[in-house]
Amino acid sequence: MMLGLFILLSAQQIPLSPAPTSNQLVLEAPTVEPAARPAKPEPSIWTFKGITLGETLQQALDDQETFKGAAQTIAFCRSGESLFPTSRTDKKGRTHPIFRSSFNQQADEMHTVYCKQLIAGIDVGAPFELGTKPYDENGYGAAGNRAFFRDGRVAGINVDLTYFEFQQVEGDVIKRFGKPGDVTTKTSQNGYGATFTDPTDVWSLPKGQVTLSQWTKFEEGINGGYVKHIFLHVESIDEVILKKLIDKAVHSDTLR
Repeated sequence: MMLGLFILLSAQQIPLSPAPTSNQLVLEAPTVEPAARPAKPEPSIWTFKGITLGETLQQALDDQETFKGAAQTIAFCRSGESLFPTSRTDKKGRTHPIFRSSFNQQADEMHTVYCKQLIAGIDVGAPFELGTKPYDENGYGAAGNRAFFRDGRVAGINVDLTYFEFQQVEGDVIKRFGKPGDVTTKTSQNGYGATFTDPTDVWSLPKGQVTLSQWTKFEEGINGGYVKHIFLHVESIDEVILKKLIDKAVHSDTLR
């Protein structure tokens, strides 16, 4: 009799715990979704050549269409390689010295300083610049259009618009922000008596400051020797205020 009862109980599927009633709370482990990265800001009047004032460093690094050379630049700086090495190794493993001119040496020193600023900016949020073009042997700083980062966000933008007409660029900026609040011109003269007039427009706005400037420079063999370099410089209002405070502190220090 006892054996038959044991077999009968064993044949039944006995749950390890009683089924919950309507009054019981069933606890389940919550599903944790990975935090999504903030999307890159939509283009606005404060977007210049794909760079938006106020965007984060991660948003800029994710934008590989604009910052084509960012990954290459960062990897190159982290490698600690010299821009102009002093030696090379052949296929047989033999080392041969490489001559470096004074220019190469100076460029290498500037490269080292830039890389230190870049890595410090990425790792601990120090101010630094990041260029849109790949970092190569023709440069020793941020190449292409540049974004200036402070505290992990774009606080400044520098755009090179050389070979565009100043009036054309000025018209595009006016479409965004209206007429500039400050317009100045600087006249310079070369050794042959020719004069050049370079204008500068400044827009001081609640969110930031926009400066459009032209700089005529002699470059032998290009367009008759003189090139009108046009630059657009944008700064957040916080950056403008900070620079004014620093400038005031420096000039008020009697020990400097």
